[in-house]
Amino acid sequence: MMKVENANQLYAIRGDFAQPVGALTCEGSTYRFTSQEYEIQTVFTPHPSGVTRREDVFFNTSNRPLTLYSAQLRFALEDSAYEIYTQRCEWSQESIGAWQTLHTAVSAQNDDMRFGTGAAPILALWNSQMSRGTVYHLLCDGMWQIKAARRFIVDTHSNEVVVQAGFSNEGFRYTIAPGESLSLAPVLYYSFENRLDLDAYKLHRYCNDIYPQKDVPVIYNTWMFHFGSLDYDDMLIQLEKATELGVEYFVLDGGWFGRAINTQSGGPHPFGSWLESTKQGLQGKMMTLFGLVREKGLRPGLWFEIEGAATSNETYLANPELYFVEKERAFVNFADARAVDHIFSILSARIRQYNIELIKFDYNIVPDIDMNSDAFLSYFRGYRDFLRRLRQEHPEVHLECCAGGGLRMVLGNVPYFDSFWMSDNHSLAAQLDIYKNTLIRMPSRALEHWITVEGIPSFRQVYSGEVPDILYSSGNAVWTAIESLREDFLIHASLGGPLGFSCDLSAIPPSYFDSLKRAVANYKREKEFWRCSECRILADDEKMLVLQFSDASLERVKIIAFSRCKHQKTVTVLPVLAPEVDYLTENEDLLKADSLKEKGITLSLDGVGSCACVQLFHR
Repeated sequence: MMKVENANQLYAIRGDFAQPVGALTCEGSTYRFTSQEYEIQTVFTPHPSGVTRREDVFFNTSNRPLTLYSAQLRFALEDSAYEIYTQRCEWSQESIGAWQTLHTAVSAQNDDMRFGTGAAPILALWNSQMSRGTVYHLLCDGMWQIKAARRFIVDTHSNEVVVQAGFSNEGFRYTIAPGESLSLAPVLYYSFENRLDLDAYKLHRYCNDIYPQKDVPVIYNTWMFHFGSLDYDDMLIQLEKATELGVEYFVLDGGWFGRAINTQSGGPHPFGSWLESTKQGLQGKMMTLFGLVREKGLRPGLWFEIEGAATSNETYLANPELYFVEKERAFVNFADARAVDHIFSILSARIRQYNIELIKFDYNIVPDIDMNSDAFLSYFRGYRDFLRRLRQEHPEVHLECCAGGGLRMVLGNVPYFDSFWMSDNHSLAAQLDIYKNTLIRMPSRALEHWITVEGIPSFRQVYSGEVPDILYSSGNAVWTAIESLREDFLIHASLGGPLGFSCDLSAIPPSYFDSLKRAVANYKREKEFWRCSECRILADDEKMLVLQFSDASLERVKIIAFSRCKHQKTVTVLPVLAPEVDYLTENEDLLKADSLKEKGITLSLDGVGSCACVQLFHR
């Protein structure tokens, strides 16, 4: 960042008051801008990981209400040749990243209130003249915007580049009473040299310290089995297989309360009161099922779309003032403290009633109208209060974040959720690609990997004369496409975060089931490593993807290579290791530090869809 000379280099603050004219002072890492009617305080907090957190607070020091029309931060950079990286997010295609030349201005913003719809709140600038870059992560609730632009300064006939981030300006109006303040959206930023992953290990190290992961569990979820159609006898079969597999949580997804969400006929709808149907789904046997879940040593979980309700639901009909209606659906008005109390009491009652220990929060249909014209800021203040209370009163409950797949998978949600449903796309190849792109902006250990597979025993004779079992996964979000898998790819592509299964476990051929059982046992033995892991991307092109996982001290390193081509049989990479340290492989082969530094390490592969893994340990 350039030396700050004026308030315009720090703030894009506009409102029904004078433009930024006043005194800017600096004491250590704190800036204060004092104007006639307001004051802005900016604090930069560096972390040993290399990440710096910027926090800004706007104070109304006048004797009248002040209304903000723009509440964004600025970072001023010297003029240079820049490339800019942003990510687009869509349903089943999360975290699609691309570089482009910064010629005039590039802007990204979300399309709805789920934080990650349309774009992800990340922006990176690469200074081609320095061969170094800076990445910015916006921790924003509601509607946000992040952009970079070239600016011509008339007074000096020179250029500067400005990064600007904060609440979206579209229709933004936020009124602050005299003596009150508004905390602007924080930004995390740090320098990077690796264009493949933007030195994401720094972000992972920061999150592991500031937001430590509670657990990286093994989960079974019913969704990709029969979607919203639940049958008690089917669940007993899945529970038996899940227990055998080593699963820790058994989660009933959408449909446990009865009819499909979009069905509005036939009397009161349970979507909103969150009570089990006695006539549909499990037909009132959920408590019996959960009793069996606990007897087998697993913990039960349920799916909720807690922010919505059917307009025929009795809870909505009894409390319409706590909701607003759009798209023929009622939405909880989290901007109203009474609504927060209302929905918290409902969920707390269900947690105790059903004795659940995992909640999968989803959000599929969202409102378009920002009733308060504040980028949904008031709404999310209430929503965050709801989540904090949930954490405080039910610390035993694992909170899983989903919103039409990964559309709420953003850094600002990490303090509030234990793990993230990465995508509705259950193609394992697609999930690996999404994971690789998302670890650039999220702690890798919080991203769930889902195994959604079935198989055909003794499928048919192949060229070698063998008649092998065939394993295949869903090729998308809805089982309308399938893709075959190799066992080594299945096991290794599922590593890096919480491990999930969502399929008919009884349809996995015994040979593969036994392999998965061993893989789950090994994963559970290595839980502490995955819970605190950092990830680096060593190679990523049309032929190979190579990931390196490690602890912060690089005492233990796991390198996994995934082949995307047929004929490249080996890949050699230069791992990031502790300097001047010899390493041992799992087989206790000695690898000298100077050899690793000069020659790297070579992994052998066997065509498209194959993978290879090597582990290194401090000698």
